[in-house]
Amino acid sequence: KVGGGFPFALLPQRCFASSPPDTKLYEWRTYHLKPDTVPQYIAMCDETAALRKKLNPALLAFFQVETGGNVNEVRHLYCFDSISHRAEIRAGGAANAEWRDFLKNSLPFVASMKSELFTSSAECHAAAKSVHPQNFQPANDGPGFYEMRSYQLILGYNPVPKLYDAFASGLPAKVAADPTGGQLAFLGASEVGTLNQVVELWRYKSWEDMLTARQAARPVQAWRDTIGTVAPMVQHFDTSALKPWAFSPWQ
Repeated sequence: KVGGGFPFALLPQRCFASSPPDTKLYEWRTYHLKPDTVPQYIAMCDETAALRKKLNPALLAFFQVETGGNVNEVRHLYCFDSISHRAEIRAGGAANAEWRDFLKNSLPFVASMKSELFTSSAECHAAAKSVHPQNFQPANDGPGFYEMRSYQLILGYNPVPKLYDAFASGLPAKVAADPTGGQLAFLGASEVGTLNQVVELWRYKSWEDMLTARQAARPVQAWRDTIGTVAPMVQHFDTSALKPWAFSPWQ
């Protein structure tokens, strides 16, 4: 169980000696904005960025979709110790008059909101020579380019662990073949929301680096074997390009 008595089916993880299990709870929030209100919403978020970070230190990243999806969509990622920790932070925001004003004034700009809770795969992060998401440090080369890859797997208890095993086997060769130094920022599966959903988030310096890394991985046999194992389990797969907003901790 995750703190607060909320039962999460934490997925089995093969733990590398240098990477203990990641016990954190991650929340992906997706907001669809009304097209004619995006500039106003951005301005309001910029003005309240310091307050957001003060009230919600769990914020890891704040993105807008650049392409590959609804371009009026923003996605933000938070990291919590537990479900009770999440509740405490949200209660603190609700008690703050300035934050309540922001929510009230920004709500007309938002067409819909979605919240999903994830756990991350320690074994996959270790295989990619990456740390747990809460400790991720983007390369210091200016605002980066993030690629989100989302997999909807078939029903059952085995598909997600099987994908994790396949990725853990293939990621070392994929990363070794990447001449751009792309970084795995997040790889995990849904616990609340659309289940058997796996999200993979990579950071690159540019769109061109992402394409270079993708092309470099295609002839790598270990990675081809990984895709061969995973592909039959995938019902739906999409990828989108994300741009971090100026106040996003991950750049």
